[in-house]
Amino acid sequence: MTDNKLKKTAPVKVELNEIATRGKDVFNKPWGGVIQPKDTTLASRGQSEGIWIYDNLERDTAVFSAMQKRKSAVTSRNWTVVSASDDALDVRAADVVRRALSNIAFDHACHQLLDAILKGFAVTEIMWDNSEGETIITDLIPRDQRRFTFAEDGSLRLLTEENRTTGIELPDRKFIVHSVGSKDGNPFGLGLGTRLFWPVLFKRNGMEFWLTFADKYGTPTAIGKYPAGTPQSEQQNLLSSMARIAQDSAFVIPETFIVELLDAARSGSGADTYEKLLRYCDEMISEAVLGEASSQREYGGALAAASIIRNEVRLELSRNDSDLLSSTLNNTLIQWLVDFNTPGARPPKVWRYFTEKKDLKATAETDQILFSLGWKRTDESLAELYGDGFLPINNPAAPAGEKPSPSPAPTPSSEFSAQEDDDAAQAALDALLDNLPAAALNAQSRQMLKPVVDAIMAADSYEAAFAALDRVMPSVETTALETALGNAMFVAETYGRLTAENA
Repeated sequence: MTDNKLKKTAPVKVELNEIATRGKDVFNKPWGGVIQPKDTTLASRGQSEGIWIYDNLERDTAVFSAMQKRKSAVTSRNWTVVSASDDALDVRAADVVRRALSNIAFDHACHQLLDAILKGFAVTEIMWDNSEGETIITDLIPRDQRRFTFAEDGSLRLLTEENRTTGIELPDRKFIVHSVGSKDGNPFGLGLGTRLFWPVLFKRNGMEFWLTFADKYGTPTAIGKYPAGTPQSEQQNLLSSMARIAQDSAFVIPETFIVELLDAARSGSGADTYEKLLRYCDEMISEAVLGEASSQREYGGALAAASIIRNEVRLELSRNDSDLLSSTLNNTLIQWLVDFNTPGARPPKVWRYFTEKKDLKATAETDQILFSLGWKRTDESLAELYGDGFLPINNPAAPAGEKPSPSPAPTPSSEFSAQEDDDAAQAALDALLDNLPAAALNAQSRQMLKPVVDAIMAADSYEAAFAALDRVMPSVETTALETALGNAMFVAETYGRLTAENA
């Protein structure tokens, strides 16, 4: 018989120590006890300027604009502090943090720390004050990244006049380091500067060539002719006079010299080439920073669809930037505030709201179209989307609600003669309505919108849907619906006249 009893097995050994340490990295070994950046662009192009070459990138208007959008998308969001629990000590810790952040320019400090997006890392010094018994923050001061390096253990070190290589050790809980982009935990990070350097360089060179092109083809070239045997000194004087043509409105030369203006014949589309190059570089910059680049070829529905996609991508980037920054702050500044002021409490979390508001106008328009096709929302769906506070009305065209409310009953003070007149007016209106079936407008609407709905349903993306609308809408036939609406307006006007005469 087979023994079904469970056999004892030896416990699985788990390795708890770090194996692939920085000291064992054969591709980026620490030098002199400090870590080296893994930014190849900075290594090849930084030279004596170092990381300042990335500061120089923001002199480009496209880079500056895109980076401001990227940073402001985070700092424009409201922030909140969430307690770790309902425990009294945890709640007190959250209150301490909330009060500390409210008393400083917290958004400005976050904006400065987001400089890591461009340069890989950012450093901020915390100014503490405990003179009143509670340790508070008086300021968060951004520091130039060029002044710092990192020890082999990842700790921040300050470069000084006496120690420009390995720097000096810094006190604990004094500096915040926000690092992004590194794939192996290198504290130097890897920012967008390494991607933006080349399109900005090409753009600047292209602009220089374009200006030379404009000068060459926008201003005639002066040619000076002199008789044979003219002394060298007079030839030089003639050349100097020619050089002043571009700046001066008048110049003087001997009467024996001849001056001609040569207009360069422009061939090809040189100006267009330079313009396309610069626009392409701007698109690459936008794509690197904001995730998507707009195209000059987009128009109509394609432009609207592309705009929606770009906004969605930017939202994801902003949420990611915010989460990374919040993680850094929670692990440093927030933790330290709690340790100083409420020892033993679990630290709260600081984060920013990224809930997008719904476009209720667009949703309402969609509901109206669907209602014309015979569909409407339930009361539960209406309340969930638009909120509470809505009641159905006596309107057969209302796109939501279960049943319309009945019309108010006539007041007891109504005269019998007025009631008879109203009955006569109603009879006349009913006679007119006999020629206009109740479902006529809905039927005409369905027939008119059927190609539009079919085009939308057949599309597999926003862009395809908008492009289909551009193609279908010009051919939509509205004559039948216009006729039905005209009849309805005639009925309404007739009813108004009858009731006005009997009033």
